[in-house]
Formats: sequence, C-alpha cells, structure tokens
Amino acid sequence: MSRLRSRAALLPVVLCALLVAACGGAKEPVHYQADWQVFEATDTLFEEATLVVEATPTGPGVSEELHIGGEPDETSVYTVSEVKITRVLKGSASEGDRIKVKQLGGEVDGVEFIEDETVYLAAEKPYLLFLETYPDAPASLLNPKQAQYPKNAAGDFVSLPGNELTMTKAELARLAPGK
Repeated sequence: MSRLRSRAALLPVVLCALLVAACGGAKEPVHYQADWQVFEATDTLFEEATLVVEATPTGPGVSEELHIGGEPDETSVYTVSEVKITRVLKGSASEGDRIKVKQLGGEVDGVEFIEDETVYLAAEKPYLLFLETYPDAPASLLNPKQAQYPKNAAGDFVSLPGNELTMTKAELARLAPGK
C-alpha cells in the first residue's frame, strides 16, 4: 500500500518535470509585420481584386513554406486553405472550382509564425473573398480583415472586427450587377 501511495505522489512531480522539459524546448514565435493596403471604400476593394467570389474552405488550412517573389532563397510561412467557389462576382473562375488561398503565418517545424492582422479562414464556413490571383502561387486576400466577409446564418456578410467597410447584399449587387 505504501508503494502505491509513493508512486501516486510521484505522478505530479513526473508530470511537472515533463512539462518543464517540454517548455524548455519550446521555440520562440516569429512575428511578421506586413504592410497591407487599407481600403477606404468597397468600390476600391472590388476594383483592386482580380477575383471576387463566395467560397467555402473545404478543410482546415495547412501551413507551408512558400517562395513568393523577392530573393531566390527567401521564403515565408503561409497557411493555405483550399476553397470551393459557390459564386463568382468578378474574375476568371467558375462555380464549383477549387482554388487555394494563402494567408501569412502558420506553424512549421514547431515554430509559430504570427502576423497580427491575419484572421484565418474557418473550415466549412462560407465567405465573400476579395483576392489577388497569381499564375504560380495560391491566391491572396487583398487585406487580412477587409477582404474576407464571413456569411452568417441569415445569409448576410459580416465585417471582421477592425473592418469599417460593410458589405450588404445591395452593395454587392451594385458592385457586380447581374452576378
């Protein structure tokens, strides 16, 4: 009986030691600072986008190191989500297409890469997205907060916190007549 009690008493000590060891090996996060274009009007946001779609991420985003422009050995960490397009309002895409959308930040090899403005797309949640497309890379949101509008249960588009631009169904109909 005393052996059982002594083993039970050691359990919290062993768990603490494991936690301390795990924390000691933790890597410091890397903070990105991006210079995002800020849009004063929905007209400009719509005009600047090469692709405007309603789409739903098909699963959680996956962190990847991507080489995009810049120096030949320069890479950044992005979270890449595959989205299924349900409606095209501007650009070269079709309903039912699946495209990849990248967002700055993520986790690679146990290191977290953080960009403070980034709000990641949630799996299986519909969005209105304002994107810039590239021939050899995933599309990008024009701004991490102003270029994504989650759709609520009533079918309305919701601005993310910190985004003063509102996107109503009437506003979208004005921007993309007949779509």
